[in-house]
Amino acid sequence: MNVSLNWLKSYIDFDLSSTELADKLTMLGIEVESIKELGAGLNGVVVGRVNSIRPHPNADKLVLCKVDIGNSDELQIVCGAPNVSEGMCAPVATINTELPTGITIKRAKLRGEESHGMLCSEKELGISDEASGLMELSNDLPLGKPITEVLSLNDVIFELEITPNRSDCLSMIGVAREIRAETGNKLTLPENLIEENDIDVNSKTSVRIDAPDLCPRYAARIIQGVKIGESPDWLKNRLESIGIGVINNIVDATNFVMMEYGQPLHAFDYNKLDENRIVVRRASEGEKLTTLDEEERELTSDMLVIADANKPVALAGVMGGYDSEITESTCDVLLESANFSASSIRLTSKKLGMNTEASYRFEREADPEGVIPALDRATQLIVEIAGGSTCKGVVDVYPGKRSLLELQLRKDRVNFVLGTQLDIHEIEKILKNLGFEVNLQDNIFQVTVPSFRPDISREIDLIEEIARVYGYDNIPTSLPKGDIPVPVPDNATVMCKRIKHFLLGAGMMESVNYSFSHPNCFDKIRVSEDNPLRKAFELQNPLSPEMSILRTTLIPSLLENAQHNRNHQIDSIALFEISTVFSQDSEPLRAAGIITGEIGGGVYGNPYKSPDFYDVKGIVEGILEMCNIPDYTLLKTNDPTFHPGRNVAVILDEKQIGIFGEAHPTVQENYELPYKAYLFKLDLDSLANAVDFKIRFEPIPIYPSVQRDLAIVVDQQLPSDTPIDLIYSTGGELVESVRLFDVYEGDQVPEDKKSLAYTITYNSDTETLTDIAVNNLHDKIVKRLNQEIGAELRM
Repeated sequence: MNVSLNWLKSYIDFDLSSTELADKLTMLGIEVESIKELGAGLNGVVVGRVNSIRPHPNADKLVLCKVDIGNSDELQIVCGAPNVSEGMCAPVATINTELPTGITIKRAKLRGEESHGMLCSEKELGISDEASGLMELSNDLPLGKPITEVLSLNDVIFELEITPNRSDCLSMIGVAREIRAETGNKLTLPENLIEENDIDVNSKTSVRIDAPDLCPRYAARIIQGVKIGESPDWLKNRLESIGIGVINNIVDATNFVMMEYGQPLHAFDYNKLDENRIVVRRASEGEKLTTLDEEERELTSDMLVIADANKPVALAGVMGGYDSEITESTCDVLLESANFSASSIRLTSKKLGMNTEASYRFEREADPEGVIPALDRATQLIVEIAGGSTCKGVVDVYPGKRSLLELQLRKDRVNFVLGTQLDIHEIEKILKNLGFEVNLQDNIFQVTVPSFRPDISREIDLIEEIARVYGYDNIPTSLPKGDIPVPVPDNATVMCKRIKHFLLGAGMMESVNYSFSHPNCFDKIRVSEDNPLRKAFELQNPLSPEMSILRTTLIPSLLENAQHNRNHQIDSIALFEISTVFSQDSEPLRAAGIITGEIGGGVYGNPYKSPDFYDVKGIVEGILEMCNIPDYTLLKTNDPTFHPGRNVAVILDEKQIGIFGEAHPTVQENYELPYKAYLFKLDLDSLANAVDFKIRFEPIPIYPSVQRDLAIVVDQQLPSDTPIDLIYSTGGELVESVRLFDVYEGDQVPEDKKSLAYTITYNSDTETLTDIAVNNLHDKIVKRLNQEIGAELRM
């Protein structure tokens, strides 16, 4: 928001320089982003009159002008502007003037003729981009008068960054109120003196609010017999100085008051309203409205419109309608001043992509009690600059009236929180200068919060107000005292940290993604229509279509990461992510990973190789071993995201807590991955319930162990873990470990069969096992394997 120094000084007098004022406002919480001096570079530009013109003897497109700037001697200036004429007044840049464009004016000869200055266009003065001709000034202006005074350019413009909670500062008066709090100087508000005619406004119009939840207040006045035309110079200069374009005297008056009070207004052509009345209602679904920018808008039923008896005539709080705008033929004006729901205006503005000065203020909750003062101020200005007369009274419909909030403020609490020694009078002065009503009862302030401060709702908010006005630099610095409790990490936190370190140590890299996904991600990873993963939350206002749902699985994000890396010629990809996902009733914690491309160092002893199923299996088993979870089983499954027959589920306590394997070829194709990709995902919530980080030590065996190799031929589809389970259950405590060291399928075993080779380690805690005892137990295991799964010894 732009603020004019001169405009501010019309409400409050102060002696601060522009730099000092910027510092004060910033310390008050109103950040000043930039300071611009409007008259910079124009100190040597004055009003001049062209007394005579004669052709340039050596140039067809140039003329020699005799220009009077109020001195005794006329200046000869060479000019090529097409609109130069005798008797016209224009800005004259005198010798040694350095214009905003960087040009320094010097005595010069142009085609042999001397030129002692330059007649200027608006672009050369840095006022606008208009460069088609000289800037024409009024002939009534005194010659030699500085152009900065003529155009009211002896001003400083501050660009302010107003936080969303400070809607009261979106106006000149609001900023002036802040200056009063800082300086203690008197704030002078405009006097709204309106002369009304004898025609009762209620006989000319009416207002009906059908959506009081979206429009707490709507007020209107009628001004008859106005004459549409240009605004006076003072009004145009005020608006243009802060970047508001001028349109006509009626519209300019409403924009002036909006910037003055922070209350948007709108002027309707009274005679273009069907039945000359106003209805505030929700739009009908699909209803059309052409706005002032001549764009036809299709509305939805959650948008608020201002309508006449038959049709919408404005988009409430955002922009007026084209069919009811003020034109040169307008004679009677219905002037609107209203208050609208902030959330409703924000929704409408977002949906239609319309950001206006009005919507910017309503979105931040405008002051409902500012409706009438702004309406009266605008009415007074319109009558002053456009003529006409005002009908008697105001139509004011106010269904959402609320009483002002009252808070208690304790002096001791103020000083305790801030670490200050403020007395009662200092606190009272600060609050009153900010516009609060203050009464002291038994050393407790009874504070009435003004309607223009919706951000104040608690005692601590009042303390914050005191702190920023008193000055944060004036608050003594002190260190907090007390014991800081040491947090006790829970299993999930410790587990995630350890899993992360394990995966990093395994050569993988952590990926950090947004929690959003594209809705088509489920199709790309072949999730079935009835899968709960598809029940994702949709965002009402997504950043983009690619980020319009909350993700329910980490796999699509990792596949997109792999695709992105592959598109940048990175062939070795090993990524993991630990994050929450979003189901319909919870936010479960998940871990997932992907390995694809070529892994290894590409050096002697560590050559590149393609990853396989056992690489991802080793990672998952390593995580489970690190979490001290031995009692899990691996079962063959058929998840559609994975390659059929090449994926395994991790089962713990009869519940699936994870899955790993090779990605389905279609999934790889959907993400344009040229190599086989191996994926894993784990339910960390379930894992955290079973994790055990207690370190248990067992004594070193005092009796030697005995190893026996066992090679058996079994059905090709039999999982390799099935024989292991039978070996453990048959051998009992004497079987220390079982390790699969070879899998063979080929000519030396029957078709549809495979050979599994295990190393079995036998050991006893109480005695040395003899060969006879080991052989007997080994034979017993072989017999059990034959009986249970039809295993034959491979000789």
